[in-house]
Amino acid sequence: MTPPPPPYPSAARTSAFVGQDDKLEQIRQSLAHPGTDFRLLLIRAPGGMGKSRLLEEVMTYVDYPDLIWAKDNKDDTRSWWKNYPGEQRPVVSVPIDVIDTRLHDRNRFIAALHESLRQYPGVTFPTYRRMEEKLLSRSASGAQLTEMREAQQDAANAFVDDLGRVATKRRVGILVDTVERLSYPPLDRLRQLGLLSPDQFQTRVHVWLETLIADRQALQNVTLILAGRAGEKEGEYFFRLIADAAARHGIVPQILDLEELSEGQVEAFYEALKEETESRSGKGTNYGHVASHFRAMADRAELLHFYTKGIPVRLSLYGQIIIDGGRVPHLLTLGPAEARRR
Repeated sequence: MTPPPPPYPSAARTSAFVGQDDKLEQIRQSLAHPGTDFRLLLIRAPGGMGKSRLLEEVMTYVDYPDLIWAKDNKDDTRSWWKNYPGEQRPVVSVPIDVIDTRLHDRNRFIAALHESLRQYPGVTFPTYRRMEEKLLSRSASGAQLTEMREAQQDAANAFVDDLGRVATKRRVGILVDTVERLSYPPLDRLRQLGLLSPDQFQTRVHVWLETLIADRQALQNVTLILAGRAGEKEGEYFFRLIADAAARHGIVPQILDLEELSEGQVEAFYEALKEETESRSGKGTNYGHVASHFRAMADRAELLHFYTKGIPVRLSLYGQIIIDGGRVPHLLTLGPAEARRR
């Protein structure tokens, strides 16, 4: 599975990870800390705060077999698992981004998750594969709706059973991004009022996740990491739904609220952009000139922090303005006091 494009493809990005180091460490501990308990992490932040970037950074440390996800970080010292025997190293899925509404269907979501996890040597889902082939066969033969639902449920159950077998040997990490898109408040309300039957919702991913959380045995030795927007109606609804489901079964989720970058981190961000553009300056382009502007941006960290509030995507967009225009915007040449007056 290849990484999705960045949510703001026109924004300048650094390969260096700046900020949120404490959150990265909390994720590492949730995957590496001894024990076979189920662990639930909720990564919450407004848009543009770096949720997806944080999950991408996780992938550079977990020895995922597809090097596209490693972003050329081939130094083994980066691995979180370098001191683990190979057969005991945790396996971590790539971030399943449910911005793709097709993945709101339980079985399509499971298929994407299976495709990700099976890339690890020795990680197999034999029962699920048989049930999935049976499901595809029924679909191709034009089976009745009740037969299809039965086959879908059998495949989902088989995946959970196989996942449990994998997790008896090593911890499994499941990463899901843009989870606020999974919420369907009006339909959920009808379900809660008994106006829609539970069977009509079993194929929705958020209901499936609730069901798994309720069955603590199903997720033994699993870390489930859900990232999405907070402060917006859909995101708050989804996180409340999951937190309530966890609380009913004695599970305390770990909340990771991302924070704005500090002034020092703003400076580090543009220093990283400077260094990366300087490394390309010998390729016959204007990278050297652009790098000098990034150096000037780093020197104006106080002003940039004032304009961007330390929100990563805004910093990236300012960087792209320099790359596209080849100069520092006029507002960034002002002194901090004059900028505040304006």
